[in-house]
Amino acid sequence: MGVEAAMAATLATSGTGLRLTTVVLIAGFGLLGFSSFAPTRHFGLLTCLTLALALISDLVLLPALIRLLERRGTRPAESRSHL
Repeated sequence: MGVEAAMAATLATSGTGLRLTTVVLIAGFGLLGFSSFAPTRHFGLLTCLTLALALISDLVLLPALIRLLERRGTRPAESRSHL
């Protein structure tokens, strides 16, 4: 299986779980944003921001980096393993 096919299959199967889990976590931590206690409110909002950026990184940045490394001829560690 090529890199493109592997990434497409991974995003099709795992991508849905990643998105749904992130939405549920953002909703849960987002409720902390309604707290009257400022540190709790800031914690909730920063956690939501972090989760959103992590999802974007997982779905956009990581596949782009994999494609870039593949074009450069650098293979992932699992592909080079001789074990």
